[in-house]
Amino acid sequence: MKNYWRRKFHLWIDQRLVSSHEVVLKQKNIYILPSVYGFLMAAIVILVLIAATNYQNNLAFLTGFVLISIGFLSMFYTFRNLAGLVLNAGGCSPVFAGETASFIVSLSSVKPLGHYSVGVGTSKAALHYFDMEPGTEYRVEVPQATTKRGWLTFSRVLCASRFPFGTFRVFSWQKLDARCLVYPRPIQPDDAVLARVGQGEGDSRERPGVEDYWGHRGYRPGDSKRQIDWKAYAKEQGLHSREFVESAGSSWMFRLDDFAHVDRELALSWLCYLVVHAERSNQVYGLELTGIRIDQGRGDEHLARCLQALALHP
Repeated sequence: MKNYWRRKFHLWIDQRLVSSHEVVLKQKNIYILPSVYGFLMAAIVILVLIAATNYQNNLAFLTGFVLISIGFLSMFYTFRNLAGLVLNAGGCSPVFAGETASFIVSLSSVKPLGHYSVGVGTSKAALHYFDMEPGTEYRVEVPQATTKRGWLTFSRVLCASRFPFGTFRVFSWQKLDARCLVYPRPIQPDDAVLARVGQGEGDSRERPGVEDYWGHRGYRPGDSKRQIDWKAYAKEQGLHSREFVESAGSSWMFRLDDFAHVDRELALSWLCYLVVHAERSNQVYGLELTGIRIDQGRGDEHLARCLQALALHP
């Protein structure tokens, strides 16, 4: 029953939140409620005032009114500790499905005041507390679980505090405009699939590089001085440049049509594994999906293009 009402409450919040890249916490979007200690203090004040009225004791009246004043001061300073904070949505590095995405939230203040014991997170149980001195900024990594590929929208963010006395709890729910790209979960295919994928596509070849000596060729304007064979030049054999090559490994073209017999999500997970494995193995590879073809290549940018195509494939 408790979880049911919690879900209803969060649904009610989501319907009223407007996604924004920057949010300023102020009176219209900050809520304040007594904590457990606040209710206990209220009960003590009521008992003291009842006793003071019953016995007509001026010292008891004074004690009760002092406690009420402390309560109002606690309410004011607790609210002021959160008011004026500015929340900005930062970036989020891509992750694979099943991993935890880390959204960056930058916090600053529109007031020359410090903000202490402030918690930021996606729920009350996952708050990250910090102190922010006047005129400084703070960056918080807010984790969020991932389950499927595609764009992951940043969920609502809770900002809360009980500073300074703990008798009141001030909080604000906000929705920041940020998202994270989630790649498919890499799943290794079985041996039968690996034997069939790219069959006849691999080829070992060499290309210009700097690893192994290959031979000589005539000097060309623009060649590096390090490539010139000065020994041959000293022997009056003319000006020649040395050539080097490096192995380019195997070349592969991974196609979604090769896995037409299995579920689409499983096929994309297999392709994700093959692409990542080819990159780590220093191989040249390409990717062909429905309506999309990425020519063969290698490197971090090429891998990011392939993984993004897999993540956003309809």
